[in-house]
Amino acid sequence: MPVALERLGQLYLSERGVPRDDKKAAELITEAAERGLASAQNTYGLLYMAGIGVAHDLDTAAHWFKLAADQGDMVAQDNLKNCRGWLPACAR
Repeated sequence: MPVALERLGQLYLSERGVPRDDKKAAELITEAAERGLASAQNTYGLLYMAGIGVAHDLDTAAHWFKLAADQGDMVAQDNLKNCRGWLPACAR
């Protein structure tokens, strides 16, 4: 079920079959992330980093990147590594 939530959220972000709705996308991706889906946790971090559908918050972005990275998500590991130089929260 979390995978379906994340995919539906991605559809809302990309306007594929549904009108673009950043807030709805964030809600769906949040639910998937909170259920522990690493890819959704990484995506949720990206939403916070960019302020898409949620308030721009780099500390929260780093938190979600770390959760996904700790599960072995390689994209999240890269996101965490790449942001370490400019975001103190990523170093935690």
